[in-house]
Amino acid sequence: VDSVLIADVPLLEIAPFQEVARTHGVATVMIAPPNADQQRLAAIAATSEGYTYVVTRAGVTGADEQLDQGSAGQIAILRDAGAPPTVHGFGIAHPNHVRLSRQLGAAGAISGSAVVTRIAELHTDPARALSSLVAFVKTMKQATRSEG
Repeated sequence: VDSVLIADVPLLEIAPFQEVARTHGVATVMIAPPNADQQRLAAIAATSEGYTYVVTRAGVTGADEQLDQGSAGQIAILRDAGAPPTVHGFGIAHPNHVRLSRQLGAAGAISGSAVVTRIAELHTDPARALSSLVAFVKTMKQATRSEG
């Protein structure tokens, strides 16, 4: 483990978790919510280690067809405040989401729900599930290297 993201711990309560993580050489990742103002983003930038998780939209996680493009300003503020690399999360389900995330300034993207969906759909056939996941991950990774 090189980093940990504790989703339900707010910025004001992260210190004890961060202290324990640091004693074990583990970076603490902070979440930048879509409603964070510039002051809060600066605090997130100063606290996050490893990377900064930029939520692409309000609500709960899950795969989407369209990716909200409103986080470009947040990414710029975080970068200017010295945040660790930003990655997009929430709704990243297709290679075009990864390409758009990179165009908006994110260093990468996280596709948790899309992976879980594939596993859930094919859990009774582990060989097919593995094949599907390998193909998905390769396609998503390739999207980090392409412009369009």
